[in-house]
Amino acid sequence: MDVGQVRQRRLSDDIVSQLETMILEGTLKAGERLPAERALAERFGVSRPSLREAIQKLAAKGLLVSRQGGGNYVADSLGSTFSDPLLQLLESNPEAQRDLLEFRHTLEGSCAFYAAQRATELDRQRLREAFAALQ
Repeated sequence: MDVGQVRQRRLSDDIVSQLETMILEGTLKAGERLPAERALAERFGVSRPSLREAIQKLAAKGLLVSRQGGGNYVADSLGSTFSDPLLQLLESNPEAQRDLLEFRHTLEGSCAFYAAQRATELDRQRLREAFAALQ
C-alpha cells in the first residue's frame, strides 16, 4: 500500500480561504479597503505575519491590491486578471456554484417574463426570424 505524506495546511491558507469567502459572499466588496492589519488579525485570532502572508497570496491571485502605506483593497474589477479569481472561487466552492445558478435562474426568468410582456411587434418578428434560423 502506497501512502503519500500528509501535507500540513498553513494558517495563512485558512486565512486566504476565509477572505475569499468574504469576497465571494460580498462581505468585502470590490474596491473596499480591508480593516487595518492589527484589527483583522485580532478578528481572525491570528498573528500579523500569518495575515500578511495570506494578503500576499491574495494579491498574487489578483483578489487584493496592496498600496504602500495606504492599506489593502479588494481588487476593483475581479474579472480583469488573466485567470479570473472569481471563477477560481466558484470552482472551489460548490455551495457558491449552486447559489449562482439559483440567482441566474431567478434573474433570467424574470428578465424573460418582462421582455415578453414589453415586446414590440418588431421584437416578435426578430424572435421568429431567429427561431426559424435555428430550425
